[in-house]
Amino acid sequence: MKNIESESGERPIPDCCMCGKSCRNDETGWHHGHNPDPFCTPEGRCCDECNKLVVAYRIQKFNELEQEPTDG
Repeated sequence: MKNIESESGERPIPDCCMCGKSCRNDETGWHHGHNPDPFCTPEGRCCDECNKLVVAYRIQKFNELEQEPTDG
């Protein structure tokens, strides 16, 4: 994680644990990234672009679980 301070001087802006780019987002003002689970440790953060992959993967896994036959 780079020590780039956010504009308000709060916690540092993290680098994406998936692609290495900054999680800084000047469009929305949210500079703290997203939860990258299951791709990185929970302490890591991912950028907006990589978060699209994370969300798509989670939806895919959810749909696979919904399609599994149940016993009974």
